[in-house]
Amino acid sequence: MLGPSSTNTSSRPSLVSSSSRRPTEAPGRPCQSSSSLPVGSACVSRCRISKYSKPISSASAVQSAATCVRTFRNSDRRRRTRTLRAARGREDVEQTADADSAPETSAAMAGYRGASALSGRVACPRFLLPLPPPPAPPRRFLFPRSAALPFNLEPQQLCEGGDAPPPLSGFGATGEKGTGDLPFEDTTPDELLSAVMTAVLRDVKLSPAQLGDICVGNVLQPGAGAIMARIAQFLSDIPETVPLSTVNRQCSSGLQAVASIAGGIRNGSYDIGMACGVESMSLADRGNPGNITSRLVEKEKARDCLIPMGITSENVAERFGISREKQDTFALASQQKAARAQSKGCFQAEIVPVTTTVHDDKGTERSITVAQDEGIRPNTTMEGLAKLKPAFKKGGSTTAGNSSQVSDGAAALLLARRSKAEELGLPILGVLRSYAVVGVPPDIMGIGPAYAIPVALQKAGLTVNDVDIFEINEAFASQAVYCVEKLGLPPEKVNPLGGAVALGHPLGCTGARQVITLLNELKRRGKRAYGVVSMCIGTGMGAAAVFEYPGN
Repeated sequence: MLGPSSTNTSSRPSLVSSSSRRPTEAPGRPCQSSSSLPVGSACVSRCRISKYSKPISSASAVQSAATCVRTFRNSDRRRRTRTLRAARGREDVEQTADADSAPETSAAMAGYRGASALSGRVACPRFLLPLPPPPAPPRRFLFPRSAALPFNLEPQQLCEGGDAPPPLSGFGATGEKGTGDLPFEDTTPDELLSAVMTAVLRDVKLSPAQLGDICVGNVLQPGAGAIMARIAQFLSDIPETVPLSTVNRQCSSGLQAVASIAGGIRNGSYDIGMACGVESMSLADRGNPGNITSRLVEKEKARDCLIPMGITSENVAERFGISREKQDTFALASQQKAARAQSKGCFQAEIVPVTTTVHDDKGTERSITVAQDEGIRPNTTMEGLAKLKPAFKKGGSTTAGNSSQVSDGAAALLLARRSKAEELGLPILGVLRSYAVVGVPPDIMGIGPAYAIPVALQKAGLTVNDVDIFEINEAFASQAVYCVEKLGLPPEKVNPLGGAVALGHPLGCTGARQVITLLNELKRRGKRAYGVVSMCIGTGMGAAAVFEYPGN
């Protein structure tokens, strides 16, 4: 539930560092009103599979840069073939349209991808863009997670002396899967999302009909966007009477879904809602923009929105003096923390095992169950990271080793008004104290958390020193280091269980996954504490939310 702006919020430490040089741009202006949004979240289970490890085995040694490059080139070749076919189809459509004096068709719909490896269901339709995607760093996978304890969120005071709405409580689950040539390359996003939706409702023993609304964060939306999410809803046996929407705020889509459901509860639209995030980057057909208008070229900020994310990382590193050594040191710490957390079983409460069908090189089909993260690389060393070549720019400092992993994943959180949670006997896992989104220059979008976090803390009546954990998404080590140094955050408070460099970054899923991981870690610590979830956002924004764990 959401509390008054003067109330503190729990957070979990995230490890991020930044250069001593400061940006010349002024902090972005908040996009949200000063009032906090009520949000509830539930325990989440998460599991990932490395693209380079075998399905059942645990994380293996670091793969060579050559292997990574070959894997991505193969994936890009497959995408390019599909893209060219779509482009040819588009040309045919356009010629026919011209002949009939009809409007031109800007993109061709390639149709359905095929049957899902999980159940043989038809996958969602996808639009193919005319140009192939740019090179990307190595991919890794995440899997569904769930836990049985919901959390409550206090409502924020509407005005001084006014009545506050009833508190909120919630429960959640997350899951992520692999991409490319991995075991889950044929697992569609609706299947993955359905796994976490089902897990949340099962663990809380909640009737699906009691849900007032569902909001799903998703960036690379297949087809018409909401189609995939609505399919997942029905696969989870949630009745058609429960409405659903999708939201896209780039990398913060999962967190935005949480805020949207919390807002609906706070304004009295319903008492219980589900917030989700999902991304299937291995199945999504991505491409560069096709037609560029002259007006876009004339507007610098609009043009900067098209800058590849890897180049924005290079911009941050160059502009604020973030060295390659700092980036690799941060990336190594992320891998080490994630490996340590996995060995201690810190992720088990969040993980929803995923069973799917895979085919080996000989075409033999077999069923496997993935129940732990396999993208973590415990044998990572500074020497190994130093050997990796720049991934986006000749002479640059951003590599496959100090960037987030391209991943598939899903997460789900159940949110409820406190009175409803108490009625259903759901324990309180956390309280959402504030939420904020700010704008920053698109060409250095990675600095977003450095400006969003102070706004969220101010709304919650807290300072950096009041926060125990900072969950800052590691889109790139360069921007994570900058944000940590800019805010003066103690490294031990940043991403204590590792971040996206080790765990992956399934775009629409990440925000919801971070909330789940944060609240579970605060619960493990047992005492009342505050935590922050934050991430940079493509096209130049930053989002942050403050949570409080009430204590055991």
